[in-house]
Amino acid sequence: MTPAAEVLAAGARQILALRNEVIAAAQASHNVSIAPLRIGFSQFVDRALLQMVCDAHTDLFPNSEITPKSGDHVELLSLVERGIIDAALLTLPADGIA
Repeated sequence: MTPAAEVLAAGARQILALRNEVIAAAQASHNVSIAPLRIGFSQFVDRALLQMVCDAHTDLFPNSEITPKSGDHVELLSLVERGIIDAALLTLPADGIA
């Protein structure tokens, strides 16, 4: 194979592996209760990005609830660090997360 074909083949293998992992996770969730996704977002986060994240979660876990939380980046980082929310979409760098 040419170097370009090798890169393409390696990328394809990674995509297929990720696909298999996603399918396995979705199948496992079919019989298991999935906790709500608790996601924070700061004021200037693109709403289309937030919607894309929520749609992707819903596609994977159709029966799972999504609990959004708006706030400033300091508050949201604190909530993530304390485990009160699962993730946060921020427009500023996230310093201090362990």
